[in-house]
Amino acid sequence: MDSQSPSAPEYGSGWVPISSAQPGPAQDRRGKELSLRAALETPMEALVAATRTNAEILGLSGQVSVIAPGAQADLLLWNGNPLEDPELFSDPTNAVLVIQAGQIVKDLR
Repeated sequence: MDSQSPSAPEYGSGWVPISSAQPGPAQDRRGKELSLRAALETPMEALVAATRTNAEILGLSGQVSVIAPGAQADLLLWNGNPLEDPELFSDPTNAVLVIQAGQIVKDLR
């Protein structure tokens, strides 16, 4: 199996979630994509691929996908622990708090 295959578990394998490269309506399936990827790797590896790895590929390391002063970070608070139950990613109603560009856009707490 080559290193570009979606089942290659090493960090930095070069496989990027499809929806992260496609803006628009495909984004509504991103949660299911994360839960499927977590079944191939680990939930943490799926999150890293969707966040830090994508930022690195786009040349945005340190600017996005990190929580740091001056960085642009969107934050999600889940109704459960997606590292223990990656199926939480599949259902958007499990996101109880969403902060985008510093603004609360969903708050079900």
